[in-house]
Amino acid sequence: IGYYATGSQVFGDDTANQALLQSMTWVLLASLVFSLGVSLVAAIYFSRRVSGPADGIARALQAMTAGNISDQVTVQGSDELVRIAESIESLRLRLIRERTVRSQWSQDLAHDLRTPVASLKAQIEGMGDGILAPTKERFERTGRELARMEALIDDLEMLMRLESPEARLSPQMIEARPFALETTQRFEAQIKRKGIRIAQDIRIRTFEGDSLLLSRAVSNLLSNAIRHVDEHGCITVGIKNEKGTVVISVHNTGTPIPPEELPKLFERLYRGEYARNSWKRLK
Repeated sequence: IGYYATGSQVFGDDTANQALLQSMTWVLLASLVFSLGVSLVAAIYFSRRVSGPADGIARALQAMTAGNISDQVTVQGSDELVRIAESIESLRLRLIRERTVRSQWSQDLAHDLRTPVASLKAQIEGMGDGILAPTKERFERTGRELARMEALIDDLEMLMRLESPEARLSPQMIEARPFALETTQRFEAQIKRKGIRIAQDIRIRTFEGDSLLLSRAVSNLLSNAIRHVDEHGCITVGIKNEKGTVVISVHNTGTPIPPEELPKLFERLYRGEYARNSWKRLK
């Protein structure tokens, strides 16, 4: 009489299913667009949080390269960027100190060189004009002024050589007692002139170091100690091992250094007001 047959059914053939698929497609597309938008906004936000401080660091470095070191470097951000900013700020403060020290150098050098040059000029012009007699004492005084200039130039040459990146130490084993004795003997004339007593407090036999540079450093300390010790005072040179470190000390019985000048002791070529006044009195 007849037949009834159905073909293979597809999910999308049904109208309701088609509406469901279409809805799911729009939801998927909307989700993708929304996700991309959120990701883009988040990327922009986090990149600005990172690039903003980085740009600030870059601008600070460019300003320092151009010679502007007056602006403080402050950055907020990740720990790494903060540490970089702190290092740059430390470098900026060091550059400021270096600039201040160089300015003080120029003033000190101009003062220290101007005095002996003016004295030499006056002596030579006076002898040339016949106003001053070319006596032995005058020539000796002229020689002392030249020696002062030579010592100052030697100090500057040594300082420049030590600050060079190519500078290298030459460590060797040093006998403690001979080292102290040889260093103090260089000032024998000044010691006898002021009636100073030299004492030694040597507690080790040998130590390792650069003999030339250590001798120069201790000689500077001894020179200052002799200059500022009272007549018939005492200077003690000590060498000892303290907690694994060799300590070389020079102590005198003179007037103590003012407390406000103690933080500046290790600034290069620094001389306090007391030292300047004492030098003037000696001259």
